Amino acid sequence: GNINVTNGQNIGMYVAGTGTGTNTNAGKVTVNSDGSIGLMTTGTGILTNNGELKVTGGNNATNTRGTIGMTAGVGSTIDSTNGKATIDVTGDKSIGLYSEGTLKIGESTIKTNNGAINYFAKDNGKIEVVTGKTSTATTGQSSLLFYTKGAGKIILNGNINATIKGGSTPSTRGTAFYYTGGGTLGSLGTYTQLNPTNVATWARNSFGNGSTSTLGNLNLTMNQGSRLFLTERVNMDLSNTSASNLFSGLSASERPNITGAGYRTFMLYHSHLN
Repeated sequence: GNINVTNGQNIGMYVAGTGTGTNTNAGKVTVNSDGSIGLMTTGTGILTNNGELKVTGGNNATNTRGTIGMTAGVGSTIDSTNGKATIDVTGDKSIGLYSEGTLKIGESTIKTNNGAINYFAKDNGKIEVVTGKTSTATTGQSSLLFYTKGAGKIILNGNINATIKGGSTPSTRGTAFYYTGGGTLGSLGTYTQLNPTNVATWARNSFGNGSTSTLGNLNLTMNQGSRLFLTERVNMDLSNTSASNLFSGLSASERPNITGAGYRTFMLYHSHLN
């Protein structure tokens, strides 16, 4: 059957507690209401999407809640390996895919604009593009392709083909990666050194199993005026500001495939360039 959400801040499919649910291969979930969610799980719930999901929306009228394509809570699972997802969200509180649990994605298109995030894995959450599948992403102005927080992981066993849109000012540029170092704010000597060794460790932990990065399955097109990295609390040498040098701590098969011209490599926020 079909599920349509056209009004209010509602959820297309929600599995909670120890429940299970399936959107069958003939099923279609369509959500086009601001502040709503396409698929959601909490507890130890398991939701399997074998059908089609379409989500479009932005922040709600009071700007307190965004639209989310899929969200897997702590201990829960969304498995869209054999389903299809088309997600187009906008606004700084909107997210394409969000996981604090386990979220598996198959064929999908994830678009963001105006401050939204395409893929967000928090704490012990995991987002996996499964083997043999492709997720196509467009990161619009002021938006972010990847955000991993804490021990969150985004695993590219399949491919992600991503395009980052440009802007004419720092606040309007689309960004691929957000890198957070450590240390005490304002104490430059305590900030993390941003160098090939530390970037390799970050890539292998955030986009791999700790020893191998899966970023080799990322095909990244950087439009003019877009940005590769937004960094916070880092110390960086001028010699490391080229993308090729910064990813040089990874083997060739672990590095993202980056194309494009006229894009910015970094924006240093609460950071220091030596």
